[in-house]
Amino acid sequence: MLDEARHEIDVLVCSIENSKSAFENSKAEWEQRELHLVSCLKKDEEEKVSLEKEIKDCFICLKKLRMKLMPTRRKKLS
Repeated sequence: MLDEARHEIDVLVCSIENSKSAFENSKAEWEQRELHLVSCLKKDEEEKVSLEKEIKDCFICLKKLRMKLMPTRRKKLS
C-alpha cells in the first residue's frame, strides 16, 4: 500500500511538471503572438499615416490645378 501511494505521488508530481511545462510553452507562444500583433498594428498605423499624407498631397495638387484652370474656364464661358 505504501508503494502504491508513492507511485501515485510520483505520477501526480510528473503530471504537475508536465502541466507547468505546457503552461510555460503556451505562455511563450501567446507572448510571441502578442508581439506579432503589436508589430502588425504599428505597421498598419505607419501605412495609414503614409496614405493620409498621400491623400492630402493629392488634394493640394487638385486644388492647385483647379486654381490654375479657373482663368481658362472663365475665358471659355465668356
